[in-house]
Amino acid sequence: MPPRLILHGPTTTTAPASKRQRTQSIATNLVPVATNLVNSVEDSLSACLEPPSGILATQLSPPIVQLTAVTHFSQTATITNALATPPTDPMQLALHNLDMEAHAIRDRISAEERADKETKRSYERHVQNYVAWWENEQSRLACEDPARPLIPAFPITPAKVVLFLDYETTREKKKRGNQEGTVTGSTVGKSQIAQAISALEDRRRNEQHKYKHVADTQQRLRDDTRIRAIESAVRHNEPKRVDSAQTLKATGTSQGASTCGSQDIVALADGPYDMGGTP
Repeated sequence: MPPRLILHGPTTTTAPASKRQRTQSIATNLVPVATNLVNSVEDSLSACLEPPSGILATQLSPPIVQLTAVTHFSQTATITNALATPPTDPMQLALHNLDMEAHAIRDRISAEERADKETKRSYERHVQNYVAWWENEQSRLACEDPARPLIPAFPITPAKVVLFLDYETTREKKKRGNQEGTVTGSTVGKSQIAQAISALEDRRRNEQHKYKHVADTQQRLRDDTRIRAIESAVRHNEPKRVDSAQTLKATGTSQGASTCGSQDIVALADGPYDMGGTP
């Protein structure tokens, strides 16, 4: 039997894709996916980082108002005022004004109650002394570093009071009345330090509603561990201070010419105020 002849038509053979071609194909397909993912992340971040608007913006981001430094500073500088701008939303503004009006009534009643009391005058003296020292200290620092911004005395915060008390506990007592200078070797007593803290706490409490966005203004001064430590140390050192005052008195008497006058010695021992009512 003759062999059968089998004819095959033309065939097409596809060579397997190379590794490089497969990699390029995968990369090409992944590019649109990656682009969409990046765009989605960017949109989310933009939404998170956008500044708040409306009432939320007022509550979270109170504006900083730049003011010119007070005239008795040695040079012109800028200080920041921590007062927040009233809200712009009509209802929130109405509630804000209501709160301010209620505080004004409280302030009026409190002022009337203290009008004939020594507490009012003594507290005012302590606050004035704090402001005078703070502004002089800021002026000194500004002279040392003209680029340093001036920090205002108000609002009262624990950190500012700590610095002031550090000065108060180390300075010499002022002389009585209109006499110039200080009583050599003297220091202020625990009563004056306690009253200075009370006076500044009174001012802080009366004005804290103006600075609700500043956390430090909402804290009682005597709740601060640094202020408590200073007051505790002053009480602890009081017997030593009184002994030193008595020694100073005896030394002045034995020499026939007292270092300070007899009226000064009374206040030197343990007066709540400096001589002549000047803390």
